[in-house]
Amino acid sequence: MRDSNAASGLRKAAGNGAGFADSLSHEAYANGFRIFNGISGEMPVMLRWMRDCLPGLLPVRDGLSVLSVGGGTGYFDFELIPILETRCRELRYQVLEPNPAHRKQFETGIVSEAFGKTRFEVLSVKFEDYSPAARFDLLHFTQCLYYLPDREGAIRRAMDMISEEGLILVFHQTPEGIHQIQRNFLKSAKGSAAEMFSSRDLREILDRRKIPYQAEFLDSFLDVTDYAVFDSEPGRDLLSFFLECDVRSLEKKFVREVSDFIRNISIFKDGRQLIYHPVAIFSIFNKINPE
Repeated sequence: MRDSNAASGLRKAAGNGAGFADSLSHEAYANGFRIFNGISGEMPVMLRWMRDCLPGLLPVRDGLSVLSVGGGTGYFDFELIPILETRCRELRYQVLEPNPAHRKQFETGIVSEAFGKTRFEVLSVKFEDYSPAARFDLLHFTQCLYYLPDREGAIRRAMDMISEEGLILVFHQTPEGIHQIQRNFLKSAKGSAAEMFSSRDLREILDRRKIPYQAEFLDSFLDVTDYAVFDSEPGRDLLSFFLECDVRSLEKKFVREVSDFIRNISIFKDGRQLIYHPVAIFSIFNKINPE
């Protein structure tokens, strides 16, 4: 679920002058993300994990403070908050979301959901420019580390932002699924593969820095049956979301190659075309092991 703070401003393509795809606007990214949510099985497995595992990892306090990095539309946060509200009397929930299209949807959702214990603050600032006034009990990156220019630095900064008993959660893609598509086509499509970053890369950083963590990997699938040819407007929106650029500005031959590749890595079951796209969940703790 790549709903991210950094999706604004860091998603760049070289432009047609260099033979690469055009970059995505905030609105186009939001639309692609909406379609992705409709075909993704990530949320049910993430919710099950949060209900079963997250409460035991959080400090027990009357009040909890949370920083959501890349809150996006609130699609994830509005499922997480009721779980957190069962653990405290008051919840302070701060959100970083520079994408104005996503931020507007998040703010609308706050009103419609009417959370009783939660005080919100939604900011337009990027994580790398953010300075907190106090430490947090929980900080989560939900499918957004791809877009941060310094991922290792982001983890180190996040550790400085959490309390002594605090927790960092990172929900991230594995080397399978969308990452396979990007590994084969992203650089050719947009001239850069800078946003390509999987759970394997994150694990290497944590191991090298001797940062204590737990990693779990949950099975999930993308049902691309209704979009698999990618020759409809929704199909092109979804493929643009996969490749982080506007595929309408790419040659049709290239788009067919991507479509064929997706078909080759797909699983066909009960008349549906599925992409295996597991989600990695990293629980990172605030104590660094000695060198």
